[in-house]
Amino acid sequence: MDAALAKVKGTATSAGLENDHDKTTAWHVDVTDTKGKDHEVTVDAANGKVTAAKTDDDNDHGNDSGDHDED
Repeated sequence: MDAALAKVKGTATSAGLENDHDKTTAWHVDVTDTKGKDHEVTVDAANGKVTAAKTDDDNDHGNDSGDHDED
C-alpha cells in the first residue's frame, strides 16, 4: 500500500492480491485522492514497484482513462 500511496496521495480504500494474466502477481489498490477521485494502482507483488495507475471515471463506461505508467 505504501507504493500505491506514494503514487497517488490519498486514502487506500481496498487492496487485493491478483494474478495478472498468468504472468505476475500484483496488488490492486483502490485509492481515493484528496479531491475525491478514485484510482486503481497496480503494484508488482515481487518487487513493490507501481506498474500501472488509472483514474476511475464515472463517465468511463469501461474505457481506461487517467494516468498510465507501464514498465
